[in-house]
Amino acid sequence: MKHEELFNLCLLKVRLGEELDRAIEAKDDGMYIDTLLAADVALILRITREKNRVKRGEEDEQDGY
Repeated sequence: MKHEELFNLCLLKVRLGEELDRAIEAKDDGMYIDTLLAADVALILRITREKNRVKRGEEDEQDGY
């Protein structure tokens, strides 16, 4: 894995943590569970997209050799 990809994954982890904090605060503020579930789905989709992007990058890198 390239250093840039590792950095991007770490940055994504920080952003996901921030979003989780906001979701917890929203729960404490009395928001509906639907909102929290939607936030969870959004987090899962972002993780999946980032993992797929990194995977494609690794595949492209291997094809170049």
